[in-house]
Amino acid sequence: YIKGFGAASLETKAVNGSSIEDIVAFLDEFHEKLEEEIGACALDLELVMEKFNSWDDENVTLYPFNALRNRALMLAKTEAIVLLDVDFLPSQSLPKTYQNKPASYADLLHVLVKEKAAYVLPAFETQKQGTDGRVIAKGVAKGGKMAAVDAWNSGNVAGFQVSQYPAGHSPTKFEKWMSTDTPYD
Repeated sequence: YIKGFGAASLETKAVNGSSIEDIVAFLDEFHEKLEEEIGACALDLELVMEKFNSWDDENVTLYPFNALRNRALMLAKTEAIVLLDVDFLPSQSLPKTYQNKPASYADLLHVLVKEKAAYVLPAFETQKQGTDGRVIAKGVAKGGKMAAVDAWNSGNVAGFQVSQYPAGHSPTKFEKWMSTDTPYD
């Protein structure tokens, strides 16, 4: 439960004033709209809920990151996946990187499946909040790697949570990523 966001329980059967049925209907409509606009939607949606007996249950404050991530992995229908948190905005050039490049895609699958390795994509966070931060994030997502490099050099973005969790985020080696177009250890 996140204050101001809303949650559902046996006591309160609504999220932000909507019933679970309303939320499912909204997601169905959203998916249908994507199907119509794109032609073949590559997005599958699943609503995952956990019921608690009351707001006093200590588990209400725990968010099951790993369980949700594992559920998404179990449902994946493709050979390769990209794990993104809901608050991440992927580069619009990411799908085009391997589209219509059979050798590159075959190489990618070889690394992922045969070598059982993973590619870590760099994650950035804007250094400004609110509208300014959203404008920067959208510009970087639309502009791809060069926009990310420019935003880094101008101080508009930094490595995602590097100062809060260096052991988890420093291995990305942001400086090296910016100066190369080939994978590195």
